[in-house]
Amino acid sequence: MNIVEIIELRTMERDKILRTLNFHSLMKGFTTGNPDKVHPDSLFLFRHMSIDTDISLHVFYKDLKEKQPKLYFGLMLKNLLTDWGLVNYSIWEQENVSGGYYE
Repeated sequence: MNIVEIIELRTMERDKILRTLNFHSLMKGFTTGNPDKVHPDSLFLFRHMSIDTDISLHVFYKDLKEKQPKLYFGLMLKNLLTDWGLVNYSIWEQENVSGGYYE
């Protein structure tokens, strides 16, 4: 099962956050420091093209065996970003449908 956690942040401090926080270092530190937890495979950061207060983090997990795994890394990011502004957090499971895009 493939899962993506999406953490959207609306903040007046977007540029400061992008300069201050190194999200890939946070992911690496989480993976190293929590060997017993489910680890993300990749993380992508997006800036909204026309709204300069919005960023979106997409945390990907591939080939998970559990039906409802506990995804601590995304929750940690969500809690970290809550101090910076309005946060929306959601979890999505990849659907296997005919004609869909697959790697």
